[in-house]
Amino acid sequence: MGSLLLAAVVATAALFGAVAGPSAAETVELDSAAASTWDPWRHHPVLVAEPDIRPVLLRWYELKLSEEKPDRSFTSHTVYLPGGAKAYMGQHKYPYDPLEDAAARDRLVGWDLLKLPGHGPMTDDWLKLFLNRDATLCVALRYNTGEEVNVPGYTLWGVAVVPEEDQLVREGKELPGRAGLWCKVARAGLVQVPRGPPMGITSGRENFYSFDIYLGEADGSAPAPPAVAAALNGVKIWPNSQCPQELHDLWMTPNVDGSDEDTAGKSWRTWHPQVDPVYWCYYGHEHGTAPHFMAPYAPRLDYTAWKNKRQDESHPGFKGYGMVAEDGTAYYLTVHASTSELLRIRQRFHTVTLAAVTRDGEIVADLSIKGDFGPAFALPTDFRRNRTKLPVGGESQAALLAEFEAVKKNRPRMSKRINVFSGDYDNTDMEVDREDLPNGRYEEWSGGLGLCTTSENRRGLILDIKDPISACPNRECAVTGGLTPLAPKVDRPAGVSRANRGVHRILRFDNVSISRNLCDVYGLDDSAGDVFYTNAYGTELADGPGPDAVRQVLKVGWSGSLDGRWTTHDDWYRMMRSAPEDDAEGGGRAIEESLTRFN
Repeated sequence: MGSLLLAAVVATAALFGAVAGPSAAETVELDSAAASTWDPWRHHPVLVAEPDIRPVLLRWYELKLSEEKPDRSFTSHTVYLPGGAKAYMGQHKYPYDPLEDAAARDRLVGWDLLKLPGHGPMTDDWLKLFLNRDATLCVALRYNTGEEVNVPGYTLWGVAVVPEEDQLVREGKELPGRAGLWCKVARAGLVQVPRGPPMGITSGRENFYSFDIYLGEADGSAPAPPAVAAALNGVKIWPNSQCPQELHDLWMTPNVDGSDEDTAGKSWRTWHPQVDPVYWCYYGHEHGTAPHFMAPYAPRLDYTAWKNKRQDESHPGFKGYGMVAEDGTAYYLTVHASTSELLRIRQRFHTVTLAAVTRDGEIVADLSIKGDFGPAFALPTDFRRNRTKLPVGGESQAALLAEFEAVKKNRPRMSKRINVFSGDYDNTDMEVDREDLPNGRYEEWSGGLGLCTTSENRRGLILDIKDPISACPNRECAVTGGLTPLAPKVDRPAGVSRANRGVHRILRFDNVSISRNLCDVYGLDDSAGDVFYTNAYGTELADGPGPDAVRQVLKVGWSGSLDGRWTTHDDWYRMMRSAPEDDAEGGGRAIEESLTRFN
């Protein structure tokens, strides 16, 4: 497939003076096939129904922030504020009084603001951003306001002044009182902005390379808020705030089983992003990898629970993991694994789905079960020498753990490792591991896979949640007792540099094999064809579609495998990639600190 050139635009005349075009270093190529397939914005339910609605100007952004890891991209320390610009244009000399002409003075009012961090390596691709349409892009050089300053490829607009009362845009994110404003028109698509010497700045204050970005329409006007979709029935949506439920509820996928009267006319909740790409509001939770690379497959998040006697599993708990194997087969797993809920402690079975799509778009697997994650336990204080597991969750979990441990041959390895923390380090159970408090040790779930799969050491999948949201206050973890928050907010004196939101996850596979000849379901043979029905646990064959009968797809003659450690460095689409054991930084992060403690 050819490549699509997505870059800044040639020079044009803007409303407030000529605006320069791009330099060669700012031209970027993006694979057009990837851009087309790997783009949840194109699948947004609002735009599918009303394609003429104009979204916010910015689709996504990422930055290089680590000198030690120059290839790693981040979204941290950054916030995009549609319509959030409150700067006025001032004189070039102190005290930077407002310009007398009202139109010139207020030219930035209502523009979008991308507040950026003031650190990172000096590279020509320090900032990447994706524009939904042509835009006027202004670099606001912090305190570098002299008229003698020159930024190649940009036109000087003047000095942007932010009143003191408007300088704090978020906790820990403050704008400078003044900045030199250099602007150009940028074409829709991918735009790179360098930092440091690659910017080519001449004159001005030496080594002052920090900047923020202002975005307006290509003609220099302020961007209008996106129109409210008809499906929202007039509900207002505010950027940088919680998305309304009416918008959230549009993210649905249709029923795929036309032969099942039990699900006739139903649609199912499906994946959506952390940040809505049309209105830039926050959903407060995330569902992992964007599944659009798996087309025509789409995850049906609540299907399995519905088929388990209409069970209600919390929507934020569904997390997706997408990856492409070396042979080109695309896989998508969904695991219901929330670390904010008390139910997870005693609930042994959680929804697990596994889908596979070949290079030519054929769905060869679409399996849905209530996966077995065994008993809950905590590590003892001396866990490096003592392999004892301490049951968490009272008598039921103690009995289940004892049942597992009594098996001498082919012992089941399913389990959930839980943190125990009272909230007070000195008054926490002294027999339990407390080494990583108050952040907590990562919560590990093992098992899950069962139907038509085997794994080398009977562990199935292993899910490491590096930033669990809650812990049991004690090993009993009473149903009425509540949970202890783990690192609910940044507290640097206590060693908490980032709040726990259950988003930093790594997936491992215990050499998993998938095929029809591994289906341990009595009465199932190849004569059933590629589609068959089981109970919700995948342990018994059902006569056919109907209440509590789960549709399973596994192509006769096809086989697949998953092994190794998988992680992500992408916060927007969260595509998983194979990673070495020493890659401790992957797993994804909360964008703009928008995730709640119910993620």
